[in-house]
Amino acid sequence: MTDDFWYDRPKEVRDKIGQSMTGTKNNWKPELDKLYEEAKKIVATGVNVVCACEAVGITRDQYYRRRRIEMNGRC
Repeated sequence: MTDDFWYDRPKEVRDKIGQSMTGTKNNWKPELDKLYEEAKKIVATGVNVVCACEAVGITRDQYYRRRRIEMNGRC
């Protein structure tokens, strides 16, 4: 498999391929989306990630994982 095979496809297709390879073990919990958005707004005001995550009730790992999914897709 070359890089062209992967990166020439739209993000939605890459997400589906990646999810089919991992099954359900790496699924994001949709109920955390609202908390992530709140933490993202707090971080945008200048508060550090650790404090923002503690304020909304998610872990720092969950914040960075959701941010990675948002930036790169599910891979």
